This record gives sequence, C-alpha cells and structure tokens, in this order.
Amino acid sequence: MAPKIIFLFSGKRKSGKDYICEKIKTLLGEEKCSILRISGPLKGLYAENHNLNLTELMSDGPYKENYRRDMINWSDRIRGGKSRLFLQSDLRFC
Repeated sequence: MAPKIIFLFSGKRKSGKDYICEKIKTLLGEEKCSILRISGPLKGLYAENHNLNLTELMSDGPYKENYRRDMINWSDRIRGGKSRLFLQSDLRFC
C-alpha cells in the first residue's frame, strides 16, 4: 500500500530528528508508520565498500564520527552531481 502521508524532518546534527521521529512512530503505531533515513542507503553502500559495521555507522556514537569526513567526500564523488541519488534509493522502501 502506498503511503497516505509522508513527513520529512531535517535539521542539524544532534538536533533531535531521530528522537522526534521515534516518538511519532510510537504514537501512530508500528503498523502505520515507517522511518526511512536518507543516510541509510549512503551508509549501507559506504559500509559495504569499506568493510565497516553498518549498525555502528547508523548510530550516533564515536565509530561514525571516525568515518564522517571520508564518508561525506566519498558520497560526493559517488553522486557525481545527482543530488537525489540516495533519496531515490530510500523511497523504494515506502
């Protein structure tokens, strides 16, 4: 079934985006709500290409911070000007 409503949240790092999304999901119910993170496909491909732990890259811990700069540079090269590349990948799961 196609989604009826899509909420998009953006904000600076550590601004509470994940927190508020999890709260909304709890209120709406697991069966009615999914959380898709634009960074998911990017981090998944980066982890696969660099033999890294995806779960740790998706966390807010120090592991991710160790790879942040290289991951940003790598994603810029991969996209090659296609700013929606990773977003389009994520939308397949809606």
